Amino acid sequence: METNLSLVPLLAGSVSVFTLFTYSRRGASATVFPRRHRNVCASSNLRFVGTNSLGKRSIAISDAFDSGNIKVLDASNPKDIQLAIREEPLTKGTDKRKHFQWFYFRVSNVKNVDCRFRLTNAAKASFPEAWDGYEVVYSYNPSENHPQWLRIPNTKYTKPAADDDNENNDTKMMKAVDPELIWEFTSERDTVWFAYFAPFSYERHQALIATAAKSALAETSVIGHTIGGKPIDLVKVGNGERKVWIIARQHPGESMAEWWMKGFITRLLAGEDKDSQKLREGATVYLVPNMNPDGSVMGHLRTNRNGANLNREWQSGVVFILLSTTSC
Repeated sequence: METNLSLVPLLAGSVSVFTLFTYSRRGASATVFPRRHRNVCASSNLRFVGTNSLGKRSIAISDAFDSGNIKVLDASNPKDIQLAIREEPLTKGTDKRKHFQWFYFRVSNVKNVDCRFRLTNAAKASFPEAWDGYEVVYSYNPSENHPQWLRIPNTKYTKPAADDDNENNDTKMMKAVDPELIWEFTSERDTVWFAYFAPFSYERHQALIATAAKSALAETSVIGHTIGGKPIDLVKVGNGERKVWIIARQHPGESMAEWWMKGFITRLLAGEDKDSQKLREGATVYLVPNMNPDGSVMGHLRTNRNGANLNREWQSGVVFILLSTTSC
């Protein structure tokens, strides 16, 4: 017997001072934040994607993977896919709000389908002014060594209903709602990925550390662990008198910072590069490519696993546990 159902696989900031330490759990909730399984269909552990009236597979949307973040409100109509960004835990100590702005998700069963996406809670994001002039990025190969991420020029931050002199009551109600981030896209392939910026995955981070570890010009070490148990990696290069610290991703949604780290470390370890050689001789460079791997994996913009905005905690009276004062 044939069936119309298809099984869908379930995929589910920095510390910039001259001594490094473990971030304390100040005022943090003891609640464990498990990896959520999220999909456009049911909420059970097994989810199926059915077919529409034309016999085609329904659109399947998922953020259940490294750095994923999206909530599906309604994906029944390809020309009106309604989404929302998932909020981070409450930042109690400093910001006193739930941050959100980073999004990253995949859309399947959409080859040659004209789609229109709406981020319905964009106006309530941490920095709504950042949407002006912003363009969503998309990719067909996000996990490759050299992924290609491209902009979607038709991205607009606007109210979902246009002005009309002959507007009806429904249009007037629509005009009262907040602006949304809206874009249209027709995929050339069955599956496409959308994101706030080009993601730098935790697996890619592992590859960066492995590359540095095998170089005779670098030393790698673990200077602490996150609340979620992930190592905080340090790369040390050079032996000069001047001490230089460079860190990235105190705010996990700033993925472009770790892309910069990858390029800088690659250049710094280029043995025959004269500029790199001069820097290695004149300075000792300490690099922390990702100070907030928990938040990065969980798809956060600003905070760690417990909702702490690490870049705002320096003046909050948090007690830090000193790991080392001699290495630098």
